[in-house]
Amino acid sequence: AGPSQIATPYGAKRFLPLRNVAVAQGSARVVDFERSNDMLLVSRPSGPTNQLLRGFGLLKVSLHDTRHTEYVNIHSQRLRDIATSGRGDAVTLTASEDKTLRLTSLISNTVVQKYEVSSPAWSCCWHSEEDYYFFAGLANGRVLLFDVRNTAQHVDALGESDGGMGGRGAGPVVSLAHVKPSLVTSSSRSSGLLVGQSTRLSFCRHEAGSEYKWCNLAQGSVTSVSWEEKSRHGLVSFRPSKGQPLIKHTLFQMEDEIADSPSVNARLISSMMGGNAARLLSRTTIFQHPASPDRLLACAGDEAAKAALLYDFGTQEHMQKLSCLSAGQKEILHTKYFEQNGEHYVAALTETNLALFRWGQAA
Repeated sequence: AGPSQIATPYGAKRFLPLRNVAVAQGSARVVDFERSNDMLLVSRPSGPTNQLLRGFGLLKVSLHDTRHTEYVNIHSQRLRDIATSGRGDAVTLTASEDKTLRLTSLISNTVVQKYEVSSPAWSCCWHSEEDYYFFAGLANGRVLLFDVRNTAQHVDALGESDGGMGGRGAGPVVSLAHVKPSLVTSSSRSSGLLVGQSTRLSFCRHEAGSEYKWCNLAQGSVTSVSWEEKSRHGLVSFRPSKGQPLIKHTLFQMEDEIADSPSVNARLISSMMGGNAARLLSRTTIFQHPASPDRLLACAGDEAAKAALLYDFGTQEHMQKLSCLSAGQKEILHTKYFEQNGEHYVAALTETNLALFRWGQAA
């Protein structure tokens, strides 16, 4: 079935509309889930009615009562990314075009730490094993490592030791995802950082000590990269190109070339196609099927469909179309899967609305 012709069997479980919340008059961009406080975080401008707090920040939206919202002003220019901490301390990391990374307490609603960088910050993520570390991807292609115990500056520029170029010259870093080392036998036990840029997908493999080795995985204009830790699969989304007229969502695994080699390859599992338009950088998400963990699902905003499309890589089918009703049926910029209290959710964000879907029995 094509993106506009997606059927769900009567009575089957699927993602059902739960709530639709107006979150901004425009320019909402990214969304994340803060687990310790059961809240969704949406990036947005302060709004024309708030004359005292001109800027950009986060709207806190309660998962249980979406009428309960609170705005926190953080940056002077647009936010490009949000990363919630897994430490349970309600501290959130944000990356902004104002050339700063900031750590904000969602309890006190104040910025607790700020790092200045040389170029607009386009992406960020936490180290998934070491609570003190986080990464930032910049518009100039650099990828920086920070330690929150060092309040002055970054502690490493990945791939730039000994005169290396790292990601410079390959376009803005639009998406990051950290990969833990595998504790069981798999095609790759490597740990490191997946880096999506406007020209390629790379992996910064963590070597002995503190070194990171930069490995190119695939060429193409990346819009999003995400990682499913339990199955150790990655998802990368590419814009249409001359040779490929449709959006391509590719499922892959990483493989070590040989045991003592620093090089890593990406082994293609399968690809599924979206629409023919990708003017915006839409973030996608990968996760295990709620009822069949051996199957992997991906959810991606599709400009042509004006909806989020749910792809089933197990059956190679477009499983479902999730519509985010908003004025003018605006494009979905970010989809986010999360679990909480045994329930499975997908959030879909346009520049004005947040739609929330929950896995359940269709009527």
